[in-house]
Amino acid sequence: MSKRILYLLPLILGLIGFVGCIAAIVGTWIVDARVNRVTENLFTAIDNSLVVAQQRIARTQGRVEALKVTSEEIERSVRNWTKSAARERLASRLEIEERAERLASGLEQADDWLELAESSVRLVQHALEAASALGAQVQTEPTDHLLEELTSLRNQLTRAGEQVESMRDRSTEATEQNLPGEGLNRVAQSALRVIATLGSIDSRLENVRERLTEIQHLAQNAKTKLLCWVRTAAIGITLLIGWMAVGQASLCHIGWQGFR
Repeated sequence: MSKRILYLLPLILGLIGFVGCIAAIVGTWIVDARVNRVTENLFTAIDNSLVVAQQRIARTQGRVEALKVTSEEIERSVRNWTKSAARERLASRLEIEERAERLASGLEQADDWLELAESSVRLVQHALEAASALGAQVQTEPTDHLLEELTSLRNQLTRAGEQVESMRDRSTEATEQNLPGEGLNRVAQSALRVIATLGSIDSRLENVRERLTEIQHLAQNAKTKLLCWVRTAAIGITLLIGWMAVGQASLCHIGWQGFR
């Protein structure tokens, strides 16, 4: 009877250990499912933010193209101003002012879209940092460079807006007496500088779109690696616990045989 009682102890401990191993395996796969769900949600948010940023950049490009046309029209109007009759000069001046107003409004809207794109990229940066905390090897340098590029583009738009404001003020003050040919040339040169600035912004926006695509690929690769790492860890933990469960089952078998 005393030997049977002694064998009862490893039987109970082995049974408890085996049940604990099964519970640990179930818990491991529950955690795996939750981590996968969090990962999917995180990278879905990253992808959505990148799509929004790409849409804003595309709309900004379209607006910049239209503003380049408006700037060229202003430059041509200024060139034709001195060739116009006195009655036509007032109409030309009003036309230049109207187009300059439209140009300034377009630049402001382009800046708003770039601000939204910058906010989206900043959200992507925070999400990638969170992914890195989860164990994904994600490079955040591309988002840092992209944010710097967007900030620089917004500064360039601000300078273009200042040039348009200066051009509009000069054209408003224009008369045949206080704005001779030299003054008109300065207005035309301002328009040419705006055209050059918009051309530079347009080419840089194309570079921004390429960088957004690159970041999107990096995010997808990071997602794949992270999910693979989590699944590998879950399988490894399951095998380890399974090996421990075999030992507990053997202990149960020894205790049961001795108890019998």
